[in-house]
Amino acid sequence: MKTILLTSVLALTFAGAAVAGPKCTDEDRSMWMSQDQMKKQIEEQGYRIKKFKETSGSCYEIYGYDNKDRRVEIYFHPVTGDAVNEPYRVCRRVNILRDYPDDKIKIYP
Repeated sequence: MKTILLTSVLALTFAGAAVAGPKCTDEDRSMWMSQDQMKKQIEEQGYRIKKFKETSGSCYEIYGYDNKDRRVEIYFHPVTGDAVNEPYRVCRRVNILRDYPDDKIKIYP
């Protein structure tokens, strides 16, 4: 019984780590762009922001739309404002994903 419980706890611990986003910076928060500045810079790049948040990995993250109205998820460095990763195409309908390579897609149930 203890073995099953320990195995379950370890599996859940490592499963959470696999889903975590990138680690962006160790810089002091006083060096970060304000959220308003970051949102403005992101919108100037052609993205529409649906949800904007600060992650536990010290990044800014958006869920929104690119300039072709495709849903995306992107992490940004809070000091430089650079994208930390390529935009991920986020979609719940598999049939419209044919235009994107597998490494650029996250499918949510």
